[in-house]
Amino acid sequence: MSESLEKENHCIGLKERIEFNQDFKLDWHDKDEIRDGYQLKWIGKDYARLQSGMMTETVIIPNNEHNNKEENKNSKNLFFTGDNLEVLRHLQNAYANTIDMIYIDPPYNTGSQDFAYNDNFEFSDEKLKEMLGFTDEEIKRLHTINGRSSHSAWLTFMYPRLKIAKKLLSNSGVIFISIDDNEQANLKLLCDEIFGEENFIDTLMVEMSNTGGMKVGAAKTGTITKNGEFVLLYACSEEYRKIERTPLYDFIPGYDTHFNLYLGKNKEIIDFCDVLKSNYVIVEEFKKFEIEKNNISVKKLSEFFDKSEILQNFVLEEINNIVRPRDEVPLIPSDIKLENGKWLEYHSEKRIEPYFLTINESGTIIQLVPMLYNYRKTDDFKPKYGRSVIRGDYWKNFWLDMGNISKEGDVEYKNGKKPVRLIKQLAKWAIRSNKRAFVLDFFAGSATTAHAVMQLNTEDNGFRQYIMVQIADKMKEGTVPKNATFSTIDELSRRRIELSANKIKQETNADIDYGYKHYYVKEVDVNTINKIE
Repeated sequence: MSESLEKENHCIGLKERIEFNQDFKLDWHDKDEIRDGYQLKWIGKDYARLQSGMMTETVIIPNNEHNNKEENKNSKNLFFTGDNLEVLRHLQNAYANTIDMIYIDPPYNTGSQDFAYNDNFEFSDEKLKEMLGFTDEEIKRLHTINGRSSHSAWLTFMYPRLKIAKKLLSNSGVIFISIDDNEQANLKLLCDEIFGEENFIDTLMVEMSNTGGMKVGAAKTGTITKNGEFVLLYACSEEYRKIERTPLYDFIPGYDTHFNLYLGKNKEIIDFCDVLKSNYVIVEEFKKFEIEKNNISVKKLSEFFDKSEILQNFVLEEINNIVRPRDEVPLIPSDIKLENGKWLEYHSEKRIEPYFLTINESGTIIQLVPMLYNYRKTDDFKPKYGRSVIRGDYWKNFWLDMGNISKEGDVEYKNGKKPVRLIKQLAKWAIRSNKRAFVLDFFAGSATTAHAVMQLNTEDNGFRQYIMVQIADKMKEGTVPKNATFSTIDELSRRRIELSANKIKQETNADIDYGYKHYYVKEVDVNTINKIE
């Protein structure tokens, strides 16, 4: 736990809290700006805004037995058991403008008992009237959202949490939020308001299921089946553009027929078909597909490429010399002189991979791109080195991860687990270049985010730290694994971290932080507060 958070580990007295809220109410008497203009409105919005400015009424209590264990006593990772709104209020004292990546998987509000808004409304109706300028009718409407799963209830729940999350993000930090169709539109408008529409980066479409199994029957009747979920991505500010992000790559089958030339030993240009025809092994391989030597072509190579390891291996062996021409003429700096017939390896500031340039007798610039730069280790369900394309905002085939998702991380959980590969790849894009990044997940669930951070750290001996937050809700009937030693979701989360850490250590023996410090966030009564003070 950081020194600054240790210093803030105290209770806020009742008198101090009242003074704070009296100061806060001054901003609420002039509501013209709030009532006018384009905005998202709902019952409870004013109350949600009030909550986002309130200070905490809880204390942080360390789990000394756990924290003093050898694997945990020097750990920088944190796990908080408690209401995430209260934890966020504590964190903003110590981690403001510090977190590099936030990922959350909040309740989707599907109407199937996955969410209900519960609030004890600690202020009396009269106090709320005084602070917010509410009428009796508005107070009555506010109370109607309690215990409900309406859109207004969900937005009231999410607003203060996201508002404080924005304060925690570093200037270059980003937040990912998983969601489905039930609240995606509302969440987008809410995030536009909190993070700023100008800081919206993208909405990722993640293919979480395919049209198979029980969905086939409905699909055959013309029903459009639901295969995707969304991940909204926002930045804290324009500063996020200054951080180098790591692209992700998807595998592409077949051979790219644009690569139809070959650079010989003396850098002369040769038709790649002639190279194929001159190789006895390749000619014999094509005969297996009933293709004679004279009929060998780049198009035929593409047709049978995925069916032949010999063809694939030959391309890999010659990948430095297989090239394609480019029609675009680059803007070549004046200090670079091209000579007729001599190739120059050219590096452009706007292009990661270099390409080759020459000039012919007529003075025309010829530009060649090697196939090597199209081959990379991919980020697919089964990664491989091969032909690839940079992934955009459509993240396909994550339904493959869902086959054994309930037991991923060696802890069974049947309540909306996300694949560790998904969270790891979000983190890879966001913080791969920052080995000391802070990662926060305040809807920890089964702690997939902690698992993903540990995996990422093993790849480059990183020191990235995670902060997990999970309330100690009882697991729903039917979701507790047989012979489990836990009954609450936070206990499941911590068990998953420990089992995943042990497995990663056995498999990699990487020198990373495998432990975590554990803290409880507890409410206390006024008498206890006064005694502590």
